[in-house]
Amino acid sequence: MDLLLMMPFPCQRLRVAFVGCLLLAFSSTGLEAAEREAPNGIAIVVDLPLRVVGIGATVIGSGVFLVALPFALSSGSTEDTWDALVVSPFRFTFVRPMGVIDDWKETESNEDED
Repeated sequence: MDLLLMMPFPCQRLRVAFVGCLLLAFSSTGLEAAEREAPNGIAIVVDLPLRVVGIGATVIGSGVFLVALPFALSSGSTEDTWDALVVSPFRFTFVRPMGVIDDWKETESNEDED
């Protein structure tokens, strides 16, 4: 975290806003985890490489989205394309609880309904 705070920002307000956004992004996932049963150790060990693959899928999906953006704009499917290529891999990587691999889409849809 110290390395992140040492990055050169043009002004102090931008640094504070950046750190505030990071804290807000990582603080919203803890409430649902309290209601679920704890995953076993094997599921967590298997989950770690999947998170690394998910980071790669998010980066690659963002690049593919930029290439597909003109076509998505002309067809009116920009939101669906964004959700499929960027949001879904991002949620799989950063929002999904540790060890929840099989039913992460069901967990995501339950959170959207609440």
